[in-house]
Amino acid sequence: LQDEVDQVIGENRVVQLSDKHKMPYTQACILEILRTASITPSILPNCAVRDSEVGG
Repeated sequence: LQDEVDQVIGENRVVQLSDKHKMPYTQACILEILRTASITPSILPNCAVRDSEVGG
């Protein structure tokens, strides 16, 4: 990731939106982080609404 940023951007300038298409690995890393790091819980707490009896 750092190698790609250094190669495309260099050391003397700031990243710009126009650089996006030149950095596919960086783009893939960011999208994967966004996909896996949800800000909301994916599993809601479970709670039984009534008692159950199994096998008798």
